[in-house]
Amino acid sequence: MSSSLDPLTDEPAGGSPEASRVARRKGGAPVRVEGLTRILDMASRDFAKHGFTGASIEAIARDAGVGKVTIYRHYDNKLGLFRAVFARSWRLARKRMQQIIDAGGPPETVLMSIGKWYSQRHSDEENVGLLHVFMGQVQSHPELAFSEQSHSDFRQPLVDYFNSLVAEGIFMMDDVALGATQFLHLSVLATPRPMVVNMDSWTREDERERVVIANVRLFLNGVLRDRDRTAPPEQD
Repeated sequence: MSSSLDPLTDEPAGGSPEASRVARRKGGAPVRVEGLTRILDMASRDFAKHGFTGASIEAIARDAGVGKVTIYRHYDNKLGLFRAVFARSWRLARKRMQQIIDAGGPPETVLMSIGKWYSQRHSDEENVGLLHVFMGQVQSHPELAFSEQSHSDFRQPLVDYFNSLVAEGIFMMDDVALGATQFLHLSVLATPRPMVVNMDSWTREDERERVVIANVRLFLNGVLRDRDRTAPPEQD
C-alpha cells in the first residue's frame, strides 16, 4: 500500500517524528495532504493577486477552509508559507518538464513541447505574480535565496536530456547546464519587441507558438551536428 506524498517535500505524508512533535506543540488541527495542497493553492493565488504585503494568513485560511492556527501549525509565518508556495511552484514545473521529456520523440518535437509549455507558464498571471513577489522580497529576506536552488533543480531534467543527446552525438555542446539555461531563456525572452509592448499578443497562443517555433529552430541550428556533412575527398 503506497503512502501519500507531502506536497511540500515529495516525501511520505506525516513527516518525521520530530516534525510531528513540533506541530503538536504549535497547536491547530492536523490536516491531510489534500488539506495542505488546498492551503498552498489558496496561498499561491493570494500572494500572486495581492502581493506579499497584501496577502493575509486570515484570508488564506478562510479560502482554504481551515483555521488560521492550522496554517501556523505547518508554517512559522507568512514568509515561511510563501517559501513553501514558491518552492512547490518550481517542483511542479520540474515534474511537468520531466513528463514532456519522458513522452519521447525527436529533439525538435521535445523542445517544441517544452518551449510551448514554458512560454505558457510565463504568461500565466499566477506564476508571474509569484515571481514578482519573490523579486520584491529576496533583498529584505536573503533566506529566500534557497529558491534559486529550486530553480536550478527545476532545470535538471533538461540538463540530463541534453547530456544524453551529447552522448549520442546528436548535440554539440560544451556547457550543457548553460545550454539548458539558454534554451529556457530563449523560450520566453527572445520575444519580438511589438509583443513585449503589447502583452495581449504574447498571451495569444498562436502568437506564442509562432515565436517558440522560430526560437527552437534557431537553438537547434546552433547545437545540432551536421549529419549531412561528408568527409573531404582523400588526396592522391
